[in-house]
Amino acid sequence: MVPGRPHGSGRAAIVVDDLASTNPWHPRAIEERGTAEATWQDTVSRASERQRRAVEELDIQPGDRVLELGCGHGVAASLVCDKLGPGGHLTAIDRSPKMIEAASSRNAEHVAAGRATFLCTTFEEANFGDQRFDKVFGIHFPPADRHDPAGTRARVRQLLAINGIVRWF
Repeated sequence: MVPGRPHGSGRAAIVVDDLASTNPWHPRAIEERGTAEATWQDTVSRASERQRRAVEELDIQPGDRVLELGCGHGVAASLVCDKLGPGGHLTAIDRSPKMIEAASSRNAEHVAAGRATFLCTTFEEANFGDQRFDKVFGIHFPPADRHDPAGTRARVRQLLAINGIVRWF
């Protein structure tokens, strides 16, 4: 297969996307490289417009308890943690051990300060106990897509604190 060229026969063709070779923050590129080593400036400069907009729309307040579903390499988590202030906490999950390793490394300062926890789990298998969250969000989180066959959206609503919000980006 040649990256960027159709592959296959007949009417259906598959285009092989080689974003990992051109985008250092593509999940495959991170997995190939290992843990991400980024400074805050790297985080802000590499955060996609979608991630920055999502965090702004969440209107994170000091003291908020936030749950991020599908945190990837932790760029949005960095943006959230910087807004939390004392008493705030982010719990972020991803099913990929490599992504959790990258997110934890990128946010080591927030983890050490007790502002962030990164868990390697699927949402279906996650156990949050009696924790409730002021804000729950996911940026391109497939289990919450329109058809929602696993009931993800209903389970998320059960995790909300009084007046809590859910946002999908």
